[in-house]
Amino acid sequence: MLRWIAVVVWLCAMGFLYREALSDYANAMLAQGSARGSAPDDSTNVRTCDALAGDSQDPERILAPPDIAGMIGRAFSYRDDHVIVACRAAVNERPDLRRLPYQLGLAYERTLSRYTEARSAYQKAAEAGHVEAMFKLARLMQLTRGGPEDLPQARRWLDTAARAGNRRAMADFASMLERGRGGPQDLSQARRWYEPAAQAGDAYAMHDLARMLEGGLGGPSSLPEARRWYEDGAKADNERAMYDLARMLDSGLGGPQDSQEARLWLEKAVQKHERSVKTWFDYLQQPAKPRTMPEMRRWRAEHFRDNGADALNIYGIMLAQGRGGPQDQPQARLWLERSAQAGHSGAMNNLADMLRMGAGGPEDLAQARRWYEAGARAGEIRAMSNLGAMLEGGMGGPTDLPDARRWFEKAAQGGERTAMYNLGIMLEKGQGGPQDLAQARRWYEQAAQAGLAPAAASLRALDQRKEP
Repeated sequence: MLRWIAVVVWLCAMGFLYREALSDYANAMLAQGSARGSAPDDSTNVRTCDALAGDSQDPERILAPPDIAGMIGRAFSYRDDHVIVACRAAVNERPDLRRLPYQLGLAYERTLSRYTEARSAYQKAAEAGHVEAMFKLARLMQLTRGGPEDLPQARRWLDTAARAGNRRAMADFASMLERGRGGPQDLSQARRWYEPAAQAGDAYAMHDLARMLEGGLGGPSSLPEARRWYEDGAKADNERAMYDLARMLDSGLGGPQDSQEARLWLEKAVQKHERSVKTWFDYLQQPAKPRTMPEMRRWRAEHFRDNGADALNIYGIMLAQGRGGPQDQPQARLWLERSAQAGHSGAMNNLADMLRMGAGGPEDLAQARRWYEAGARAGEIRAMSNLGAMLEGGMGGPTDLPDARRWFEKAAQGGERTAMYNLGIMLEKGQGGPQDLAQARRWYEQAAQAGLAPAAASLRALDQRKEP
């Protein structure tokens, strides 16, 4: 009983804060007069909509004083319906203020389930020339929220908003140009739009511009410029920029080599990745909401695989080798396992190496063999060669010479010199399939040319043999 009384008291207190916030905000707005379209005789609905649905990204917004904004923020989460009612009334009262339908769209969108109404409100504001509404409308059109996907129309709205100076629209428009979404691909125009978005402070655009500069996409390659933009993106808290900056630092691309600095940026990238994964995992465990659709789960899984697994793998390698800081093999094994579980084929091979050698934990040949196989099936050449060796030697499971020979051949065709040599041995001896001395000689020769000394010795010995 006491608990319910406490809840009622808390709700009353929050309601009081909410009313006081609106009252103070109304007085503040009267003091501001007609700034940015607000007039002294604006209704309570207009003031309420401005106070509770105003967007910090919107240059046309009416800002509440900081002390009022704090109370408003605390009240907002459970007053969504009130905000929608106020904004809807405000739109009817002041159809000349294009920020109001935009703010109504925000109020609809923040209730999580009313994308159809949000899209309609954004459309009205966008058609009236509200730039931020153009960006929001294009986002909904791309995500098929509130209506069917419409990439050509989304691209047109982003083009208009980008030309009006909206940095997020510049970045999204550049992305559509780069990928050929909603119209023809145009790499040079994509690069042109990433640059002003990056200069305006968009961290994603900083990374994408750096990526294009590094790869020579849409214009000439410039590794120093790429490294500078990766660094700016990393400092702006972009996880991918942190990883790519670390990669360039570690390899000395675009500037001096610095493994210690590379490791520090990798640690930051990994920590950010883990926080992001935890946040979304916690969110997806909540009761089903429109945002927790299977398509969203798959998109998030792909996002984390693409954005985190590389960093986890490189970080694990640096820990294992003691590069850029002290060696820590148990931690290396942990991070390699997480990268492997996220689908990184190189990490699968690296983890299997540690399991096979007992580095950073107990030896486990069966697990090593499973990870080699997973990496091999994912296209990792080293894993194919290592799996062949495990199958040939009966390590971690039964011997299987035909399968060993098959995996050696796949790895050899991919340029792995140890696999070339082992395949040559099996062909010479007729293991796992028919003997073929001509093919054995061919693979010995290629392995020797790749610098493998035992292959050169086997080639000489084979040449001294007489054909049967």
